Amino acid sequence: MFYVNSQIIRSLVYFLQKQGLEKEQLHALLAERRCYLNETSYRFPVSDYESLMHYADTQLKQEHIGLLFGQSLKAQNWGAIGACRLGEPKS
Repeated sequence: MFYVNSQIIRSLVYFLQKQGLEKEQLHALLAERRCYLNETSYRFPVSDYESLMHYADTQLKQEHIGLLFGQSLKAQNWGAIGACRLGEPKS
C-alpha cells in the first residue's frame, strides 16, 4: 500500500475549502483518520488523497484540479525544500 504525508492531505483539504467545498464533507471522506490531519508524522493511505481529488472533480467540475492544487503550494512550507533557496546554504 502507498501512503501520503498528512501535510499533503491537510493542504489539499484547506485548498478544497478555499474552492468552496464544505469542511464537514471533506472530513467525512477521511472518516476516523481526519483526527490525524495535524499529526506531521502520520501517513494517510493514498486512497484518501484519491477520494478527495475525485470528490473535488465531481463537485467543482474544474479541469486540472490537481494542477491548481500543486500551483497553490509554496515551496518554503515543505521541509528541506523550503530550507534553502537555489545557491543559498541552509540556515
